[in-house]
Amino acid sequence: MDIQGSIYSRRFGTSIIINLRDHKNEKNCTWRCIYCPWKKESVKSDCLKLEESLVKLRHLTQSQSDLKSVILSGNSDPTNYHGFKDLVSEILAIRKTQKGGWSLVCFTNGVALDNESVLNACESVDEIWVKLDCSNNALFQKLNRPVTQSESLKKQVENIGKLHAPCIQTWLWRNQKDFEYQNWTPENLKGLIDIYEQLKPTYVHLLTPKQESLFSAIQPVGHEGMHGFALRIEERGISAEVWG
Repeated sequence: MDIQGSIYSRRFGTSIIINLRDHKNEKNCTWRCIYCPWKKESVKSDCLKLEESLVKLRHLTQSQSDLKSVILSGNSDPTNYHGFKDLVSEILAIRKTQKGGWSLVCFTNGVALDNESVLNACESVDEIWVKLDCSNNALFQKLNRPVTQSESLKKQVENIGKLHAPCIQTWLWRNQKDFEYQNWTPENLKGLIDIYEQLKPTYVHLLTPKQESLFSAIQPVGHEGMHGFALRIEERGISAEVWG
């Protein structure tokens, strides 16, 4: 586990980032998305034990008067952490004791939401952001590249639907060399809107890759296109913002 902060986030203000990676500093995620900037060993800082992490977190949250968010994110999916439920409870207890006004935010691909303890923990955070990039399973397998074939778009959508107030984060990109490795297509955009309407998320945040990815041919979507798509989503009564 690694704690960084405070860091200023455009979306979440002054934040502390908790990366629930393992002791080997390795990426721990069940997806290998082609736009992901995290290499297998892209983190080289000290990995703290749970007790050490909580001590550091208490100090940081108490010393940051302008703190807006504590974010569970990084090169690993937080919900894969074996003590995820207990950690969330500990963080919320720290906030209650300190009477903090910050929000607890978690990013996930949603795979572990079929685990009841993980689902309950996710329901207790202030904002749970779930990844959704593709609207059909063939594209999902090709672009999000789950480690096991048992993972599917259908299962992902079902898992997101278990949350009472999910937020969705969608990455959109072009690929001028291999068109089949892009999700900025009319068919996918239409399909995503249909899924948003089905899930009725609290928010949809749209992003486009700007960092170096595993696939060099990936290109960001232009400002006009991203905002045009956001307007189409809002026409369905769903709040959408562009952050890429």
